[in-house]
Amino acid sequence: MSRRALVTVLAAAIALAVAIPALADSGTSARTASVHRLSKRALAKAKVALRLSRGAKRTAHRAASTATVAQSAAVGAVKTAVSAGEKAAVAARQAEEAKGVVASARPQAGFAAAEVATESESFVKLDGGPAVTLTVPQSGLIQVWAQATLGGEGAVALFEDGKPMPGQGCEPSPGPEAPLFAAPGSSSGSGETFTIGTPADLSCGSFGPPGPVLFQTAPGRHEYELRYASCGCEPPLAKATFSQRRLVVQPLP
Repeated sequence: MSRRALVTVLAAAIALAVAIPALADSGTSARTASVHRLSKRALAKAKVALRLSRGAKRTAHRAASTATVAQSAAVGAVKTAVSAGEKAAVAARQAEEAKGVVASARPQAGFAAAEVATESESFVKLDGGPAVTLTVPQSGLIQVWAQATLGGEGAVALFEDGKPMPGQGCEPSPGPEAPLFAAPGSSSGSGETFTIGTPADLSCGSFGPPGPVLFQTAPGRHEYELRYASCGCEPPLAKATFSQRRLVVQPLP
């Protein structure tokens, strides 16, 4: 081999020896750089995941707080609804009681227009009554309005549960029981009729619209009716007639 060729080979060998470590270092550095880049990406993703986790945790806390508030509000609403229901029940019961009180204090009225007659000197029932039934309150007080058109010397009495009501206004002439009102004595023999009613005055009756008469009785359910009698005048006027008969009874508290 010539000297020049030997120098060329040695130069090539030296260049190769220098190049091989360089190539080796270049590969290792490349792999290290790649791993470093992957680590940075993973760290970035981990940070993002951590932020998302913290955000989700805060959202969960807020949701839990909102749920607690909503639950408290729901409990309060249920209590309010229960209280309102109880108050409504009490109000309904009071309304029913008030309605009952009003109904019990309402006047009861009866009317019979047809003319009826009797010759009995004791008070008797006649067709049409009128009669009313009501409940007397604990006060035991009632007010009574009554009126009728009388022909002859007739008398009208108030009966309670089939018995004469105590405390009626005038004495009959003649007659076994006190009437509520009666025809004036001047009607004997005249053939006149008179519309007479309560309260009884000196002539045993009032002309014009009837006025109230106060009675006291036992509390409870009672029937009130008008009964009729003739005052016993000489024939042919012994028969007494009654028409346009009206009875109103009102309980008082």
